[in-house]
Amino acid sequence: MKKTRTLITTILLLISIGSFGYRGQTNERLSTSKEVYKHESISMQTNVGCDSLFLGTTNLNWFGQSVLANDGNIVSVGTSDHIYNWSNGDIVLNKYDQDLNLIWTKMFYAGGGMDVASGLIATSDGGYLINSAFGNSNAAGVYSAGYIIKTDSLGNEEWTTTLTGQSFGDNYASLAVENSNGEFICFGQVQHHAGCSGYALRITKLSSNGSIVWSNCRPENPDWNGGIIKLASSDEYIAVWNDNSTGNVELWKWDDFGNRTSVQNFKFMNTYNSRGNLKRNPSGGFLLLGQYDSTSTQKNAFVSLFDDSMNLIWETSYSNQQESYFFNATFDNLGNIICTGQTVMAFQAEDIPVVMFSPTGSLLLDLTYGSAVKKEYAKGIIALPNGEIVCSGTSDSLGLLIKFCDFKSISLSAENSELRNIEIGLFPNPATDHVNLEFRNGKAENYSVLICNSLGQVVYVSNHEKSVIGNNQQSISTKEFLAGIYFIQIKIGNQIFTKKLIKS
Repeated sequence: MKKTRTLITTILLLISIGSFGYRGQTNERLSTSKEVYKHESISMQTNVGCDSLFLGTTNLNWFGQSVLANDGNIVSVGTSDHIYNWSNGDIVLNKYDQDLNLIWTKMFYAGGGMDVASGLIATSDGGYLINSAFGNSNAAGVYSAGYIIKTDSLGNEEWTTTLTGQSFGDNYASLAVENSNGEFICFGQVQHHAGCSGYALRITKLSSNGSIVWSNCRPENPDWNGGIIKLASSDEYIAVWNDNSTGNVELWKWDDFGNRTSVQNFKFMNTYNSRGNLKRNPSGGFLLLGQYDSTSTQKNAFVSLFDDSMNLIWETSYSNQQESYFFNATFDNLGNIICTGQTVMAFQAEDIPVVMFSPTGSLLLDLTYGSAVKKEYAKGIIALPNGEIVCSGTSDSLGLLIKFCDFKSISLSAENSELRNIEIGLFPNPATDHVNLEFRNGKAENYSVLICNSLGQVVYVSNHEKSVIGNNQQSISTKEFLAGIYFIQIKIGNQIFTKKLIKS
């Protein structure tokens, strides 16, 4: 059964509204007030039930990020009763059990008037750090102030820090990560900061008790999309900055003193206006995920894996009719990547995609949750210890938690399990007069190869009716290619892989 819950301050009302599940056809609308679309990339047996919870009764409400508590339950941050004229809105931090029953709720009035938040991390001491938060009670009286709020394990406030830049102008929300010493690195946007004029990018270090250790700025004016992660191997950080003037995603590496040590420009398949967020990969490296302009009328989601040195390992895309965007990702216990965000289906409002990729970027499962008339998206996603998936976001004016209950039951047949870990070899790379493409496949199926140059122009295409079972090899002449960077897209059955090739 699908259960819907509405939170009125601290009162939890349970309202049953009928069953929730998958039909066996793509893009088939269910007869209930919500629907799920299923796009299977490979044969899977699923029997998915779902719980959902709605936050708020008046004005605008939303959930941002959710995290796992030490006991395996769910802690979500959000905003309740928000009004866009800056007159109202409070930060809410709620803890739920795995069945979405409320355990406790906390409200924060960091500045009074309007306070909003969408970022949350679980800290090493068992507490929580609310980030990506701001309000309008700046010392100047009329501008916004960016906040970082630290709580204990029960959600009780321990300290609140107003980030540098509040003396004049808008001081916007900053995302935060924790380093190995229990300190916090904050990355975001500010209008006034010593050393910069106008809007700028700010990176700030806070001690474990919230005092500012240092705060630096750079004169770039980023948009509000972006993110920051700490590398697993050191107190170094990767931040993403979206340069709307060039259409680049810029990956920046920082040391623990706020010095930028290297830069990597990125565009998915060299398309204009790639933009995205970051997620650390438990197996090493990090994911860049977001959206790119695939055509003049369609924008698709993408996910790319980089190593700790910001070298691209693989990238793949996802499209669902009109427009898709990945905001966040999580990982299951097999290392599969599960992304969520927002997608626009034909003839209806925005919906929530839940898309699973293998550790090598193969598309495994594609689901869409939403209503034909309500605008919905998810900014947060977590995998519960039992394998279930919870997305946090919004449904029109209400905050939304939606649980996909039987992800843990998804299994691959023996035939299809061989497809999950197709390794693509490309050598020599850099290439001179030829490049060898090699992959091993567990079944015979159609495959194609497409090569684009750095301008997105197709320079090579080949289609093949059947791969062989086992090792497949193909030699491609690169004699006529100009020196530079190329992208090779290999489609094997329903799976798509992208590799970068350098022609010397």
